[in-house]
Amino acid sequence: MAKKGFLTSNLKLQKLLYYVQGHHLHRVGSLAFADQIKAWSHGPVVPVVYHRFKKFSWHDIDEIPEQMPAIPSSTVAVIDFVLKRYGGCSGVELEDMTHAEPPWTMARKGLPVGATASPAIEAKWMRAHFSGCS
Repeated sequence: MAKKGFLTSNLKLQKLLYYVQGHHLHRVGSLAFADQIKAWSHGPVVPVVYHRFKKFSWHDIDEIPEQMPAIPSSTVAVIDFVLKRYGGCSGVELEDMTHAEPPWTMARKGLPVGATASPAIEAKWMRAHFSGCS
């Protein structure tokens, strides 16, 4: 059976999850997933997902889960939008983009560059920011 989708690094996956969450908050009005997003030095990260795939380091993740959870059609639509809009960017390009956006900068406010602190990116900041995006 052929694989569906594309390969991505953990760095890129983390940024795509951030964009899914932000656009979902704006378009659907609720969280796409319950896990908190943290403002790590390399950009937004969902720690539980990061730790699941960290063994791949900077390489593409080449695992397909045995079982996929059911995803509501509204969330699938947001995922499709995010992949069309951001999927062609590299992980580093997405990192640079997120570093310029208010949700990440607000969470990192006052921290020195490269600090290993991991403050939360609040959903209300994401909702406000992505409400201004088309």
